[in-house]
Formats: sequence, C-alpha cells, structure tokens
Amino acid sequence: MTLHPPSRGPAEALACALVAFAAGWALAAFFLPHQYPDFGVFWTAGRHAFDPRLYNGAYQTAAESWWPGMTPHPFVYPPTFLLLAWPFSLPPFGVGDRLWDGLSCAAFVLAARQVVRPSWAALILPLSLPVIMAAAYAQSIFFAGAGLVAGLALVDRRPWLAGALIAIAMCLKPQVAVLAPLVLLMTSWRAVAGAAACGAALFVGSLAFGLSHWFEWLAALPRFTDLIREMRLPTVNLLASDLPAPEKLLVAGAGVGFAVWSARQAPAQRVVGVVCGSLCCASYAVRPDLAVLAPSALAWVLGGRSVAAWLRRLAGVGLLLGVVATPVGIALCMLTSLVSGLLEPGLTRLRLTTPWAGWRLRPAPASSGSPQ
Repeated sequence: MTLHPPSRGPAEALACALVAFAAGWALAAFFLPHQYPDFGVFWTAGRHAFDPRLYNGAYQTAAESWWPGMTPHPFVYPPTFLLLAWPFSLPPFGVGDRLWDGLSCAAFVLAARQVVRPSWAALILPLSLPVIMAAAYAQSIFFAGAGLVAGLALVDRRPWLAGALIAIAMCLKPQVAVLAPLVLLMTSWRAVAGAAACGAALFVGSLAFGLSHWFEWLAALPRFTDLIREMRLPTVNLLASDLPAPEKLLVAGAGVGFAVWSARQAPAQRVVGVVCGSLCCASYAVRPDLAVLAPSALAWVLGGRSVAAWLRRLAGVGLLLGVVATPVGIALCMLTSLVSGLLEPGLTRLRLTTPWAGWRLRPAPASSGSPQ
C-alpha cells in the first residue's frame, strides 16, 4: 500500500493568512500616525450607520471632526458597504484600523493564491507599491479585490461560490468590477444565479440600516462627482469626464471588448480584463484601487519564458513597482497583454533565456509543450 504525505494546502494557506495579517497590521501601525486613512470614513460611517443623515456630506464631515485638520470626506459607498463597515466601527478607531488592514490583507493574499504560482509567492504582494499604498490609506480595495480575484479564478470550478464572491466585490467597489457580470454570463448560469442570490441577500441585509439610505445614496452621487472635480484628485479611470460623447463611447466600447476577450483567458488575464475594462467605463477610481491588479502582475512576473510571457512580465513589473499608475499607463498595460495574448500561439516555439544567460532567442524543445 502506498502512503501519501498529508496535504500541506490548508496549513500553507493558514500560514500565508497569518503572515499577511501581520503585514497588514504592521502597515496600518506604521502609517496611522502620519495621515488620515480612508478607514476613518468607514469607521465614522459605521458608528452612524442607522442615522438618516449618513449621506449628508456636511453632517458626515462634522462627525469626522475627531480627527484634527479633517477635510471634506463624505461617505459615498452603497448601503451594502455598511454590512462590512459596521462591525469594524465597534472597537476603538486604532484597533479597528489595524484589524481592517490585517484582515483585509489576509483575505487579499489568500485570494491571490488562486492565480499566483507557486501559491506561497502571494506573500510577496505586501511588498509591492500598489499594495503598500492601499494599506497606507486603509482602502477597501483589499476586501473587494479578494472577492473579485477569487471569484474570477473559481468561476469555472465553483460557479456558485464565484458568483457570490463577485457580487460581494461589486457591492464594495463597483468601479473596478462593473464588467464582472460579463464573465458570469459567458461561463455558467450557476455563477449568475450565485451572484443574484448573494446580491439580493446583501440588499435585504442593508435594509436593516434603513431603506431611505438607498435613495440618499443615489442622490449623493452627483454631489460627490462635483466634489471630486473641485478637489482635482488624480484618478486612474480612463473614462474622463471632459471627454466628448463619441470618445466616451469609444473608450467604454474598448473596455467592454477587452473584458470579453479576457474572459476566455487564464485567471490572471481575466482579472486584468475585468478591472481595466471597468476602468474604461467608470467615472471615478483612484490609484490605490490598482492594488487589485497586483496578483495578476505577480502571476505574470513569475510566468513562463516565451516571448509573449516576457511581454506580460514587463507589464507586471510596471504594475508592481507603481509605474503603471495613470490612465495612459493602464491603456498601455491593456495593449501589452492583448498583443501578447494574440501573438502567443505564434511565439510559443521561442523562449527568452534568463537575463544572466545573455538575452538571446532559442527554439524551445519539442517535448516541452507550450510555455505559459
């Protein structure tokens, strides 16, 4: 009888989660004394979750006066976000902030294990610039990104769970997941049903904070858009508000086409397709939101040795180093991944050697198969 060693999968996942939690906690502790994190908005909103004036910008800013020198920071997330924010508002702010960063970083790294190979290499992510920046601001992108990355990676194997995870991501950060339903529609009705069921459950759960929140939220969105325009915050969405209507349609159409093409690719490309395609259709997204692309970038960096893989590797390095941080950079990243994907069938017989071997082309062995 052959004895097989016990699987290290659960133990390795637990170890990764603990290390990622410690990394998130440490980043929160380091950055908290120096700046006001976005979690301050979430924590204050959670403490006023049942107040009908929650989406009143002036009221919310006044409620945040406990932080010295606070500038206008209205709460503009959908009411479903309160289901996540409210529990973290129960402990004191400092404890809640560290728990937020720690748990969200752990969830993000666990989700990244679905697309990064070897899976333990996902622990590199807290060292990348986009992830550090998102942790510094205590952004919500880690929780939303965890749902989106894991959902898109599992959509073929576990469609019900994948649909539910994608629905959670859309309820937390819709601007980076608005095109995710396209992937669901192109894969399985089970994934669509899972997303619909989870979305309905989240909506019903948000009613505990008051039905009026939904009407107030919709009314607050135009005011938030005006505030962003006045503050001149640097954004990363490709659908600029000052573009003429024909150009907007062109940008949005390109994003939809890119997401549709990516839906049939590997999970790393699928995530890039949904996120970058959504940025072509969203009216607002900021630089820390790009942290959701870090798992795909790391998967590209650790990928194969074909010429196409090296093209993706260059884009991955740019993402991890924070060089790709503008609408133009994102467009170039989309183009690079598209070109490498379209040319890959013709380039699989060529490999690039490692940098220390001289940067030369050589044919791949016939028995090696197509490098990924």
